[in-house]
Amino acid sequence: MDKHDIVYFLKDDIESDELKYSLRSVAKNFYHGDLWFVGGQPRGLVPDHRMPIRQNAATKWENVRNMLKKVCKNDDISEEFWLFNDDFFIVKPWTSETALYNGTLEQHIEHVEKRHGCQETSYTAKLRECQHALESAGYSTLNYAIHCPMLVDRRKMAETIRTFPDCPMFRSLYGNMNNVGGEDHRDCKIVGLDRLLTDTEWLSTCDESFRDGRVGRYIHELFPDPSPWEKRPGGGGTA
Repeated sequence: MDKHDIVYFLKDDIESDELKYSLRSVAKNFYHGDLWFVGGQPRGLVPDHRMPIRQNAATKWENVRNMLKKVCKNDDISEEFWLFNDDFFIVKPWTSETALYNGTLEQHIEHVEKRHGCQETSYTAKLRECQHALESAGYSTLNYAIHCPMLVDRRKMAETIRTFPDCPMFRSLYGNMNNVGGEDHRDCKIVGLDRLLTDTEWLSTCDESFRDGRVGRYIHELFPDPSPWEKRPGGGGTA
């Protein structure tokens, strides 16, 4: 496994607690290069590098796309980088570079809409838009909108978002357009407060499940030790 940089896309107003524990999980269980914050800068956390980017677009999708474009142009970032979210936790040592997907976009759309009384949501509307765009261009439609890190080639991602300038589901666009393949894997996003998975290499949470759920308590117990990117009390460097 090569030593690729990690890039976190962060909102301007992001709270630091989930990210703090995500970083602790990276320090303990994930082989990597430098760590980048793109966008926001939470208190008490200091990355190896930061790209401050104004997030004044009309939607979060446009903000992320703008950040992604600038990351793809930044030659200081490794040619391939790991795309992380602040709510990803590596709970067991992970050394594989294999992409992970979860069925097809059609199957994912059906699953999500069943949870919402068989009604289309703004999220599934975007997924369906992605599915149709890929089908129209002759690509497969695997669902890479799965809550785990994804290894991204900067050059190929730049070409992907040029080819599909209006669709925000860039993980699935990238995976299918570039034929990255991978393994079919369940999505380990934990939404319910009582739900917990312990037989997985990684977990993802929402605000509520991290703050109040069993999975949040489990993550706190797994990673009691500060990461190298946490400032010491009083601001005297990192822990």
